[in-house]
Amino acid sequence: MRARPNTAMASESMPMNQPHKMPLVTMFGNRDETLDKDAKLINCIAEKDPMSGEYWVQKRVGLTEYSEKSGEGMGLYNWFEDVYSIFGGVFYKNGVAMGTVDTSNGVYRFVQVRGEPEYLVIGNGVKAYYTDGTTLWAMPEYVPINAGSFVTGSDYTILTVGTTDYSLSGAVATPADPTPVVAGSFVIGTRYVIHYLGLYIPKGPIFGLPVDTRTDFTLIGASSNTIGLPFTATGVGTGSGTALLESDIVGGTFTATNMGAGTGTVALNATSLVEGEWYQINTVGTTDFTLVGAASNTVGITFQAVTVDQGAGDGTVLEQSAFPTAFCKGWAYLDGTLYVMDEEAQIWGTKGFDDPTVWDWMNMIVARVEPDRGVALAKQLVYVVALKEWTTEVFYDAAIPPPGSPLAPVQGAKSPYGCVSADSVQELDDDLFWISSNRSSSPQIVMMSDLKVRPISNPQIERLLDQATFTNVHSWTLKHGGHRFYGLTLADEDHTLVYDIDQNLWYKWTDPDGTYWKVVGRTFTEDHLHLVQHETNGKLYLVEGDYEYHSDDGVVFPVDIYTPNTTFNIDRKKHLSMMRFNSDQTPGSKIFVRVNDDDYKLESWTNFREVDLSKRRPILKACGTFYRRAWHIRHYANTSFRIRSIDLQMDIGTF
Repeated sequence: MRARPNTAMASESMPMNQPHKMPLVTMFGNRDETLDKDAKLINCIAEKDPMSGEYWVQKRVGLTEYSEKSGEGMGLYNWFEDVYSIFGGVFYKNGVAMGTVDTSNGVYRFVQVRGEPEYLVIGNGVKAYYTDGTTLWAMPEYVPINAGSFVTGSDYTILTVGTTDYSLSGAVATPADPTPVVAGSFVIGTRYVIHYLGLYIPKGPIFGLPVDTRTDFTLIGASSNTIGLPFTATGVGTGSGTALLESDIVGGTFTATNMGAGTGTVALNATSLVEGEWYQINTVGTTDFTLVGAASNTVGITFQAVTVDQGAGDGTVLEQSAFPTAFCKGWAYLDGTLYVMDEEAQIWGTKGFDDPTVWDWMNMIVARVEPDRGVALAKQLVYVVALKEWTTEVFYDAAIPPPGSPLAPVQGAKSPYGCVSADSVQELDDDLFWISSNRSSSPQIVMMSDLKVRPISNPQIERLLDQATFTNVHSWTLKHGGHRFYGLTLADEDHTLVYDIDQNLWYKWTDPDGTYWKVVGRTFTEDHLHLVQHETNGKLYLVEGDYEYHSDDGVVFPVDIYTPNTTFNIDRKKHLSMMRFNSDQTPGSKIFVRVNDDDYKLESWTNFREVDLSKRRPILKACGTFYRRAWHIRHYANTSFRIRSIDLQMDIGTF
């Protein structure tokens, strides 16, 4: 007689024949513009074991204070083993102030220029400066001639007095400094010289709102808002700008007997023009500038002196350097020439070999394959890369003799990826990274390698970008512990997104308080230790792995691993009797585990349960029954942390 089956045994749970190991690294997940749901790694670094194919997840790098100043962080660079930084508009070398710089347009970009002496050049898209390591100078634009640069035998007219005693340089006497006239009090028809544009604070003291009381002199007769530019007032003006009466300052003509000294400035007289040089008309007087190369006798226009024989009268000019008064962030130094691009996509180059102070009005080429405007300039390999609104164009040094630019476009290198924000552009190992867009208005994060551009953002990251604003963007790169990172902060969205280049993974990094990681610059010390700059607190920090620095300057930050919603491909309830955590055994290290069986609904997360990772076999028992579940694993301790996987002791239940 055949035995009947034991129905009681048949109804009991059977061991699940699927793998019991739960991996922790998956694709960065979010189903909309928020990060409330789906898998993600926060303040983590993942590293694949080439032997087993499994990933280790560890805590991101930590920080410890290196130095402290005050003010907003605006740039960081190492030049000849010296650390140069900008905080609150003050330019520092190894913590010693060298001068002040413009603060109106965020983080500066740096470039080295070879030569004798060598120079470090910086710019923020509004103003540019250069230094030889001992002195900081403003980049000459349309500027008067400074005392100390007079040419003996040349004729000049005094513009400003400052601290200069002109009687020592050939003038009969030094005139008195004129009194500025405030906007609102200009007399229509009267000649003035722009003295001060007015107050502008990009982040004001009340609610962080900007303060802008600048005077727009172009509305009342000036050809541009350029300090030192003469104009005839067509209105009384508004704002806090000031101007000087031209009759008060244009005068005191003299022939220089030496280079001069002090802070005074002068204009070159028409009788001392140099053939082939560029100038801007300062005053017309009795001079006919059309006889020496100008298109018309109009104050403010520029011209190249084609002859000096007809230079006569009492008109004056300002020396023209051709450096654009408005330019895009980023530099390209190639074969002894420094390049910069303006918003019209015109790429300007220096005139002298390895000299960033003299710019050639004729050394200009336009990125004109498409009519979009310029956004940023960069360099890759031996090419100048023009990043525009919706396209990218590439140029090479074709050694075209002057006059004109030596650059020529690289045929076939035009790319349909533009640039949304110049502050997103970074370079690492000759690869370029930036936020791109085109006429489809779909932002992506792209990487240029060997002049080829490809997106590196996945659909999940791009969903975050679709809803983002790009008015407050920071970016950085870091090469550490066998990893190369491109970090992008969208401050208005409170996100710092980090791309692990070689692992092809995305993470989110935060401050200890859970907001975006407030790093705006990265360089290295003379000992070649990594160094980063904080956005607001005036500090520089050393950077090292969590085995060295377990926190951000002593403040613990959370490490969060969110797993995908998973059923383990079994359409039954699962009973989880135990979880074992395959992690490093570290004294004082703890993790906290909670679960969600209701598709990440915020109110459905369980309370955290603690697991001691100092034990040889860290386990968590009695983990409940579920059909589909997501886990949240948090490490929150001032220790190192590394985990590979979680072993699950599961049994299959009923439908």
